This record gives sequence, structure tokens and C-alpha cells, in this order.
Amino acid sequence: MKKPLRVLIICGLGGTSHLLAKKVKEAAQRRNISFDVEAGSILDFRNRLTQFEVLLLEPQVRHMKKELQSVAKRDGIALGAVDPRSFATMDGDAVLDQILHLLKADLEINQG
Repeated sequence: MKKPLRVLIICGLGGTSHLLAKKVKEAAQRRNISFDVEAGSILDFRNRLTQFEVLLLEPQVRHMKKELQSVAKRDGIALGAVDPRSFATMDGDAVLDQILHLLKADLEINQG
């Protein structure tokens, strides 16, 4: 059996990322998509980074994207920032769509 893709959503302290991760999990379950979605904070995610295929930054920490790009590229992690509107409304379906789009784009880059 194939392992589900692992997604990490990070925010400042882990509170809002926990809620958003829960919404994304629910959206994935409704669509029968196998994702393991976890939440983290900027304080603790670096130790666990290589355990994930996707890293999403919430709006309050999106300034870290440039800093993390080289690490993500080196370790084969798809990196993105959560759309601010999807974050504000805690729209798990929209964030799931964003993850799927990010994975597709990352796959095309790595194959191209």
C-alpha cells in the first residue's frame, strides 16, 4: 500500500495551522484523497521538515518563503504560501486545491 503524501502547514505558533490542517484533512477525506496533513509553528518545523513532501506557509509567515526555497529544492519539498483569502475563511477545499496544484507544478518542474 502506498504511503499518503505528507503535508505540513506552518504558522507563527501552531494554532491557526492546526485548524487549517483539520479543514484540509476533512476536504481530502470527502474527495477520497490520501494526505497526511499536519500543523506546526515556525519554532519547531525545521527539525521535521524532511518528513514532508509539501510545506505550506500561512500568511503570517510567508516572508520565510525565500529563505526556505533552497532547502525545499534540495530536499524535494514542494513549497507554497496559503492563499490569504483561503486562510481567512479557513477554506479546506481551496487549500487542498492549492496543494494539488503545487504538487502538479513541482512534478512538471522535476520531470521537465
